[in-house]
Amino acid sequence: MSKRLSLLKWGQLIKNVIKFLKDKDVPKFKKLLLFIPIIYVISPIDLVSDFIPLLGWLDDAAILTFAWNFFLQELSDYDLNKDSTIEQDDSKENSGEEYTLNKDDYRID
Repeated sequence: MSKRLSLLKWGQLIKNVIKFLKDKDVPKFKKLLLFIPIIYVISPIDLVSDFIPLLGWLDDAAILTFAWNFFLQELSDYDLNKDSTIEQDDSKENSGEEYTLNKDDYRID
């Protein structure tokens, strides 16, 4: 059950990334935040050369980790601002109650 939930979270994350990238209201710089770290890792130009064992890989890992966390925060803020209210289910739809997303909904276990 836990793996299924995790897969559903990844699926929702991918859908949100696609929606984020297609949105014309999002600045291009924020969209590039997803691709710049990947280009950095692939590029032969690094802060620390990859020929130095361990240190060369650690700078790549640090850049990817920082950029991924920053992008997830941007995505979370985007989604919270864009779609701040979602109806939970049919029963609450009739009563007018709304569900508000919180930051824990974006945490991937």
